Amino acid sequence: MWIKKSGIILLLAVSFTLGCESIKTRSQIKDGQQPPVVQIKELEPGVDLSDETAVEVKTKEVPKIGLIFGPGSVRALAHSGVVDAFQQEKVPVQSIIGLGWGALVGGYYASEGNVTEVQWQLSKLKKEDLVDRSLLSNKIERKNVKEFVRNILPEPVRAKNISQFTIPFACPSVSYMVGQSVFKDSGSFESVLDRCLPTPPVFSPDGVWMADINAIEESIQYMKNKGVNLIVYVNVLGRGDLFEKSEIKDEPETALYWQQVQRTHSRLSDLRNKYPELRELSINVDRQRLLDVGNLRLLPLAGRRAGVRLIEDLKEEFGF
Repeated sequence: MWIKKSGIILLLAVSFTLGCESIKTRSQIKDGQQPPVVQIKELEPGVDLSDETAVEVKTKEVPKIGLIFGPGSVRALAHSGVVDAFQQEKVPVQSIIGLGWGALVGGYYASEGNVTEVQWQLSKLKKEDLVDRSLLSNKIERKNVKEFVRNILPEPVRAKNISQFTIPFACPSVSYMVGQSVFKDSGSFESVLDRCLPTPPVFSPDGVWMADINAIEESIQYMKNKGVNLIVYVNVLGRGDLFEKSEIKDEPETALYWQQVQRTHSRLSDLRNKYPELRELSINVDRQRLLDVGNLRLLPLAGRRAGVRLIEDLKEEFGF
């Protein structure tokens, strides 16, 4: 009897020691690093506590989640629904990158953490906010990106430096003179969007910088370098037609450009083999054209439904 009790006491002491070894003090936890979670497997009825194999201690690190919002003009409003899902499910987002219009939605949210304001402002877009047409040729006349940003974003949001955002944010921009791509992660939100938002056919660039909407792998590497270990790429391009037939006829070069972008995003699954931390969230908004503003309020709903399903899968996979 004494021997059995001694065995139990020894086993509990070993378990306590193992648990203490996984506990870190504040000084030991690096800035931004989540402490490991210690999980103890429940014992089955009738298991003898003197059997040291009955207790199993597992250490599992909580993932640091980053969201990459892909391009898609007004389709990008669906991104706000994904953010809404993460907020409702109380799953923290550690980093956001936006490509093209993904930078507008993602950056707007990252600035204050207010998804409702994002949805409200962008759902009010009108056709004339996006395009003007030449009276002679009926071709799209590109708008100045500065004018658009000032019309759509409140001044405090435009002026805020993105280094002070609630959630760390960046966006890739490329120079059409030399093809050099850089990530903007400092400066006012307005100055950042001047470089990260212009894409054909809507906006003319302010200078030589345009949105690098094909910088998918570069965005993944950027997040990995920032310590993100679970990356969700939100894709709204899908397989549907991006332009009306009349728009394709008027803008054949632009239509071809976007077809190539769409093909690039359709190969996201190839990157999964290279980056095991990558997950793709594809939102079905195939009926929404890039310049169509008729059903904008339905886009956040589609994004939220897809986001909830993703979060359920992540919770099952990672146990958070």
